[in-house]
Amino acid sequence: MEKSLHPWNCGFCGSCFTSFNELQDHVIGLHGYKSSVQPPANGTDNKSSSQINQDQGTVKKPVQKIAGTPKKINAKVHNTPEKPVKVRRKRKLPEPQEEEKPTKRSRRKPSKKVFLPQEKCKCKNKNCADLIDVNRQKEIFTHFKNLSYSERILYLRNITTVKPVKEHRSDRMPIVPLAQKAFNYKVHLTDRTGQAWKVCQSFYSRCLQVAPVGVRSALLSVESNPDGKDLRGHHPPANRISENVREIIRQFIASIPSYEPRYGAKNSPMKYLCPNLHITKLHGFYKEMCDKNGDNSVKDHIFREIFKKEFNLDFKLLKDSCKKCPSRRKKDNKYIPTREIPIDHDHKAMSDRLRDEFNNDVTTASVNRKVLSFALREPLETPRFSNDIHVTKRKLWTFNLCVYDEGDKKAYMYVWSEDVASNGPEEITSCLLYHLRFFVPPTTTQVVFYSSSKIGRSSTISPILMLKNHLANSNIYQIEHKFHLPGHNYSACDRLFEQTDKVSKSFDILSTPDAWCGVIRNATRCDLGNTFVQLTWQDFVKVKCTNGILSDRSADLKASNIFMTKYSRMEDFSYEVTTYEGEYIKVTIAKWGKIMVDMAGIAMEYIHLQGRSISQMKKNDLIELVQYLDDHTKNFYQNLKVAEENVEDYAYASDEE
Repeated sequence: MEKSLHPWNCGFCGSCFTSFNELQDHVIGLHGYKSSVQPPANGTDNKSSSQINQDQGTVKKPVQKIAGTPKKINAKVHNTPEKPVKVRRKRKLPEPQEEEKPTKRSRRKPSKKVFLPQEKCKCKNKNCADLIDVNRQKEIFTHFKNLSYSERILYLRNITTVKPVKEHRSDRMPIVPLAQKAFNYKVHLTDRTGQAWKVCQSFYSRCLQVAPVGVRSALLSVESNPDGKDLRGHHPPANRISENVREIIRQFIASIPSYEPRYGAKNSPMKYLCPNLHITKLHGFYKEMCDKNGDNSVKDHIFREIFKKEFNLDFKLLKDSCKKCPSRRKKDNKYIPTREIPIDHDHKAMSDRLRDEFNNDVTTASVNRKVLSFALREPLETPRFSNDIHVTKRKLWTFNLCVYDEGDKKAYMYVWSEDVASNGPEEITSCLLYHLRFFVPPTTTQVVFYSSSKIGRSSTISPILMLKNHLANSNIYQIEHKFHLPGHNYSACDRLFEQTDKVSKSFDILSTPDAWCGVIRNATRCDLGNTFVQLTWQDFVKVKCTNGILSDRSADLKASNIFMTKYSRMEDFSYEVTTYEGEYIKVTIAKWGKIMVDMAGIAMEYIHLQGRSISQMKKNDLIELVQYLDDHTKNFYQNLKVAEENVEDYAYASDEE
């Protein structure tokens, strides 16, 4: 910034000068004012006239200077003094108050803990202090002070007499009574002789240090609190959910049908609901029920808290996913990892070895050596509606087992309903034997089964004897049952199940098992070589009791570690077990010292004669569900057999560890 050409100006008229001497001559000659300020010692002019005036004790408003331009003086501008700076005082801390000193808010009212003697009373007719002297007043105050809360309430009720209030009416509106108090009361205090005297309000309130409101509240709570208990802090908060509302939520959740898993998690206390449900849906159905019944509903987080903490329920079984491999998902035709975990090289080598063995079995499949994969899908609820308004009703289950021929690339769909048979290991083995009898050529001598880690594996001896009996009565001399590594069991059967799900979504109602049969038949394209079979109760058999001669000793083995079980015609009373690590174990099923039985002559019997029975509660729910459907559907559900005792409802087959 350039320096101004006229750095010195007059504080009286505003004239500008280039040096201090010219300014001083101007001030003395024109204005008659002699300045006591001396010029700078170094001979340079560094102070303006305004600075000179400040040195002399006169405060002038400085004029704004603009470099390179002449000054314009406004004579109307007045010089104003600067505002004084406010000094904030330090706040004094309050002095500690004694017990008998009045409080700051009510300086006229002393503390309630202090006795106040009364020598005069404000009564018009009498002086209460003459009836109750000062010593007696102190005795009454001390006695009342040492009482508990409930004892004080009872004491106030004893010294008061309640008197009803007369009804008052207005002259203008005599029909409607005027607003009035609920009651009036009188207070009586006793003197030293025990005689009770009526005292005024100001006297007993100062004597007992109790406000009239406290006496009235003690009298109003005679019916609600006869014992005078201290209920302060014992009332439930206003925003707390009452126990009645929580009980309604518990009853609603308990009314939803829950099922136990069949295989891997059978011994687990966890139960499962329908897979197409979740907590948000259940909360919506709960709100609809409350609106219909006129009850108040709670928010989602309270419903979720009760569901998770008080019920051991889940919506879907854990998928058979490998816990040692990083999970992946498909994006842009590429698999990207969704869970980063360290790679277990031993596990990876084992999975590669088992996959190569499966591919080798598929490659070597022929007419003499059949390679079959089978899987049991999740049960299909019947009747099934497009909406979920009937989640609290029990439904009939329809089961679907798929057997896929890896050599011929053909699928075989076996379907049956819950009123025919269940989905246990004996039922699954019956389906496999049906397939071996009718769809395997007589020239086949060896069969290899592949399934998931739990489906088809049984802890009972009946399925083993059923396979042994078929080996003794057919041309097949060896059956191998291999299990996929957990988490690596996706097969062609699962792809067919996905096609069935896509086709079923186009139907609003699937009322009977026959309707599901039509959907499965169309989804698997049976016209292109695949086969569909609807099983009846005559197709499900089991082995009769062996009278303790045979027993399954594979229970000592860890089921999750078994890779293959091999059954041979040459060994009637034993079979081979191979683990994933390659360990070989031979299991004997005959008890020591017992007579051996002929496997070809083992007697078979039907699992459910004339079909399986269901519970009465399930039948009632089914009839209520189909009351608006056609007569054929109604007749089907009305003719279902009902069991006299409770029937276990195992709906899901688990693949979890």
